[in-house]
Amino acid sequence: MAQQIFRPHVYGNFKPSQVQKEKTKRAAPKKRRESRTGNSDAHKAAICKLPCLIPGCTVVGVEPHHLKHGPAARERSVGRKATDRWLLPLCHNHHINGVEIDGRTARTEPKWFRDQGIAEPIEIAAALWSASPNASAMARIILTHKGLLRQNRGEDQS
Repeated sequence: MAQQIFRPHVYGNFKPSQVQKEKTKRAAPKKRRESRTGNSDAHKAAICKLPCLIPGCTVVGVEPHHLKHGPAARERSVGRKATDRWLLPLCHNHHINGVEIDGRTARTEPKWFRDQGIAEPIEIAAALWSASPNASAMARIILTHKGLLRQNRGEDQS
């Protein structure tokens, strides 16, 4: 006769606890960004190393802001941002407490940029995209826009 295998009798709840569920969520690999024409991880990383675009702000190491108006509006839809070609570098204060405050829309965003002294944010984003991933060329675009590069060159010549 075959031997019987005795299994220990186990009591308890075998459903994972809330803590275990959270740990598995965190351990799961993050969802990759959508790969579509105009998205570039290298460009996004280069934008994050630039100074803030707003004149008078000296913060370096910024957050990328996806434009909502102009050609960028055609690339947006429910749950989708514009592609990375329409990124601008903004510090946390100007990004969250400025352009993103009160749920600014594609209609109010251009006025906010004009109030900050930025007449053509779309042209700046296009120039940054064309210079990417050359960080020094991208920084020159930002500094030229802010008027700092022209002032420094004028002082060097005198």
